[in-house]
Amino acid sequence: MNKALLPAGFHDLLFPKAGAQVEIVEKISRYVSGYGYLRVSPPAIEYEDSLFADAGRSLKKKTFRFMDPQSHKMMGVRADMTVQIARIAATRLTNTPKPLRLAYAGDVFRVKGDGLHAERQFTQTGIELIGVDNAYADAEVVIVTLCSLKAAGVKRLCIDFNLPDLAGIVLKELGFEKEEKKLLKSAIKNKDATAISEIAGENAELILRLINYNVMDEDITNIAVPDSAKVLFYRLIEVINIVKKKLPDVTISTDPLGSGQFSYHSGIGFSIFAKGAKAELGRGGRYMINEHDSGIGATLYVNELFRLLPRPVAKEKVLIPFDTGSSQIDKLQADGYVVLHSLEQSEDISETAKNLDCSYIYDGKKLVKV
Repeated sequence: MNKALLPAGFHDLLFPKAGAQVEIVEKISRYVSGYGYLRVSPPAIEYEDSLFADAGRSLKKKTFRFMDPQSHKMMGVRADMTVQIARIAATRLTNTPKPLRLAYAGDVFRVKGDGLHAERQFTQTGIELIGVDNAYADAEVVIVTLCSLKAAGVKRLCIDFNLPDLAGIVLKELGFEKEEKKLLKSAIKNKDATAISEIAGENAELILRLINYNVMDEDITNIAVPDSAKVLFYRLIEVINIVKKKLPDVTISTDPLGSGQFSYHSGIGFSIFAKGAKAELGRGGRYMINEHDSGIGATLYVNELFRLLPRPVAKEKVLIPFDTGSSQIDKLQADGYVVLHSLEQSEDISETAKNLDCSYIYDGKKLVKV
């Protein structure tokens, strides 16, 4: 067997990519910590009972599972970190004063790729705000997330808002049967006007109007949607207005019926894009932690950020004698150089310096250009 062969969707992360992705996570983490988001680090493996509780139910088909040889209980490898943060908030931090502002970063693993994200192992980083359910909390997560992307170097950001619960509310109110609702949700997702007209009949006009509805241009009271749906629209409009005021350079769009991959979200949802990106950079929204509490969060896909962002400029390397003092090494590193010890006894190390792609040799007193 070829020892370098890995399963589809998995890969070795080599230099310089591994270092660049770590740097992206560090930039985002430093930024969000300035807004009071505290880092937590859940384990990669949990018991199914906790991993699939509440919001985690929707992740069963995405999760690698196996039996723990010690406890003989079924375990799962996390497919998403948000549900783990929800568990931590609902258990270990239940008595901590709210709101909780939590941040995380780590790898997740999935049975198969997700849309344009072909990898089955990829790095997530994100934030969660738990314990306050209002437009300011929603807007804070959106604003901090977008600004953290700017801090990491992402330009020309776009955010697309949607209402993951809206289709279910409207279809239930219109009285469709279970099978009809299933077919209509698929048609709505694909924006298939023909299928919607055939299945929905006289109600097709309302559904098609909602698909094309621009939240900021038309009053929702002009559309015959149930009051519970109007509440969602009012919240969304309030959040958008706050974000527009804070970040006027960010392009905002809306797709009210576009639930996309928002399998456990309710309230508002959003996807983040940028000019030049081939896939979404992240997504987020509000979700229920348990029967009584909710949170709002955003998850960023570090692999996609790496593909989008310019490659970091490599630091120049200096080859130094092994007995160089630590104070001089500290000075060279502070000046922005990478130092490599010479592991040879020979006095002439210029050939070694070339082989190691070093720009300079330190002769004990000064830098000598290779």
